[in-house]
Amino acid sequence: MADRPEKLCFDASKPDAFDVVRRAFFNRLRADTTWHWVEGRTAEFGPYIDFVPSYDRGEGFTRNLLDVYWALVVEGVIAPGAKGNSDDLYQFHLTEYGNKVVAEPDYQPHDPAEYLRQLGANVATPDATVLAYLQESLHCYARGLVVASTMMLGIAAERVFLLVCESLLAALRDAGEQADFQRILDRNPMKPKLDWLNKKLRDVQDRKPRPTDLPEDVDIKVLGIYNMVRSQRNELGHPRETPPAVTRNDAYDYLHMFPNFYATAERVREFLAKNKV
Repeated sequence: MADRPEKLCFDASKPDAFDVVRRAFFNRLRADTTWHWVEGRTAEFGPYIDFVPSYDRGEGFTRNLLDVYWALVVEGVIAPGAKGNSDDLYQFHLTEYGNKVVAEPDYQPHDPAEYLRQLGANVATPDATVLAYLQESLHCYARGLVVASTMMLGIAAERVFLLVCESLLAALRDAGEQADFQRILDRNPMKPKLDWLNKKLRDVQDRKPRPTDLPEDVDIKVLGIYNMVRSQRNELGHPRETPPAVTRNDAYDYLHMFPNFYATAERVREFLAKNKV
């Protein structure tokens, strides 16, 4: 067994009851590789959950546990049947995809509440619009709507990029540069904005000495990842002769990359808030 994480608090009257049980389900999968049967008894989850209030251990927990179980079946993480026994629907095994999901606890799209909690630990004040589209992306992904998920994530990424543009505009020292960049921002096409921002940040990175509080590899972590997601979104957002070809692995990888992209972008904005360029 792996080390158990800190216990979670479950209260069936709270709106996060389902999310708490989902997270505990994943925690147990990771900690106990021999577990393959959903019993529905609270005692089985005693090492993973504190029940608050203490008397709330009955139907509320069991109902949420069964909801989580079937949600993960629908999502393809687990499947009924274990050790050759297919008679008991609540005996289960991890699918091949589920093994990948359980092995990657950081920014796990199948545990959206924990995904967003981890994001909040790295982005102190996430933008409300970014969060709205990110949550929609996670919601779509869990239901197998990978094209819609990627579209929503692309919009979230574009919002992050435009926030960096706004911060750069305010940080420009040269009035002529500021006027030029403002004219570009006032136009609709994204490519000129991306090119201008990329050139300016490269110029700042190449200064001697290099600014110590500017994130490393900002052109790759911010501009490179944004450009990749933007290109995918543009491919999906317009009617084409051939159907969209986003795979579940593609969408999964984009959701894994997004938090690092967003956290680095926020560090760039913090740098720009303190330094004229």
